[in-house]
Formats: sequence, C-alpha cells, structure tokens
Amino acid sequence: MEIYLLRHGMAEETMVSMRDPDRRLTEEGRRALREALERARPWLPAPSLAVSSPFVRAKQTAAIAAEALGYRGQILESAALVPRSSPERVWQEIRAHAAEERLLLVGHEPLWSATYTFLLQTPSLRLELRPGSLGRIDVSPGPRPFGVLRWLLAPP
Repeated sequence: MEIYLLRHGMAEETMVSMRDPDRRLTEEGRRALREALERARPWLPAPSLAVSSPFVRAKQTAAIAAEALGYRGQILESAALVPRSSPERVWQEIRAHAAEERLLLVGHEPLWSATYTFLLQTPSLRLELRPGSLGRIDVSPGPRPFGVLRWLLAPP
C-alpha cells in the first residue's frame, strides 16, 4: 500500500480572533503547493482515496492536490489527522482503508514528523517538514507498521 503524507500549504498566522482550525491557506501557500505538486506529479499517480484533517487549511490543500493529481473521488475527513492526534490513530485510519492502493493523507505538524518515525519504526529520526512537504511510504497494513520511505519532497 502506498501512503502519501502531504502537509498543508502555508496558512494564515493565528490571530486572537481566529480559531486554529479556521486558518486558511495564503495565496503564496496555494501557489507553492501547486508548484510542489507539479514537481511531484511524475512520481505521484492519482490516489485511490484522499483523506484530510477537518481543519480548513488541510481541506483546502486536499482540494488543490485532488485537482492537480486527477483525483475524482470524495475527500474524506478524519479527526485522526488533526495536529494533536497520534501516529497510532493515523495508523488506525490507514488500516481502515487497507483495500486502497494509494492513500493520500493531508495533515499537519507535529503529527506528520511523528507519523514518519512511527511508520518507519525509526524513533531517533528527526524531520523538518515545511508546509507543502510530500512523502511516500510503502506499508503493509498489518497490526504494526513497517514502512519503507520511497521519497520525500519539500517545497522550495
């Protein structure tokens, strides 16, 4: 199973009057995300399923990715992909879609760095995932993950 982890694009700064889940992508964030997805296009076929965090910036990122990658299905939302979730919950979400060939997950930091280390079973691995970062990990959806990192791209 191919797992694609996409961190949302650059988002608005948090303001006193704004809830974190309501932050939207900036125009610069949209542009950089489209460029990053265009660069990844040769290595990234259309996902068989896309799942996003319910936060606005993640849903916007998922919609841009769906368009760029030719995904025509419904984008599902999962609370397992919010920033303060856990890699174990992400793994449960992955296993819930074990029949999918290519699963695109759109989420946040610090969850994605922790999820990479969890899926790869490398607790000492340290990553800095900038907005719009995209990586592929291949896994077998058994009771415990043992993934293989195929590639990881960061936007310029």
